[in-house]
Amino acid sequence: MAVRLVDRGQYRASASSDDVGENFRLSHPGDARPVDIIRLMPGEYCQFSTGYRHDLMVLDGLLEGLGEQSLPTGSYVSINLPDELTIRGGSTGATLFRYRELAGPVSHHIIIRPEDRIWHEGQNHGVQFCPLSAVAHDVSLVSFRPGTAIPAHDHVAGEEVFVLNGTLKDAHGDTQAGGWLRLYPAAKHAPFADGEVTFLLRNGHLAAV
Repeated sequence: MAVRLVDRGQYRASASSDDVGENFRLSHPGDARPVDIIRLMPGEYCQFSTGYRHDLMVLDGLLEGLGEQSLPTGSYVSINLPDELTIRGGSTGATLFRYRELAGPVSHHIIIRPEDRIWHEGQNHGVQFCPLSAVAHDVSLVSFRPGTAIPAHDHVAGEEVFVLNGTLKDAHGDTQAGGWLRLYPAAKHAPFADGEVTFLLRNGHLAAV
């Protein structure tokens, strides 16, 4: 049996809602850790059921329903609550990147707005990272300066990338803005960037796959 190494998907903001419906799926149907894009019209509601952890990144617009203030583009949310949650698109609507998995035993509610980000220099030249969550596994924003190249390596518990801007390159191909890449534990890669690139990075969550 072939070992599963990589999954990937691509979202383009120009995709017609008539073609993709309310959500645009990035991961395979039936995936235990589904990844999709949610597009909400102004004032449109979306309900999240209990039993799942939901991680959101606001790609565009304003998100409401998670506090008194709207969450602008660039805001990150990770939530695992015992009650159902209803969110809605703000005055301009909202486009959201969403990751889901079965909820852990401990409830949590994390919101990081763009002005809350704290950036650090990475171990490799040209890399900066901003931690977002360390609940069950690590989630962070990562930025590569032009010309950044990382030596070949693997991740014993997998890694997942969603590119926010720019193009991330490796032997598996180019992952452009709106591109999603999941590397399973047996996969190796040596990512690099010719120009600036920023991506949402998740790792340590695929050990049981």
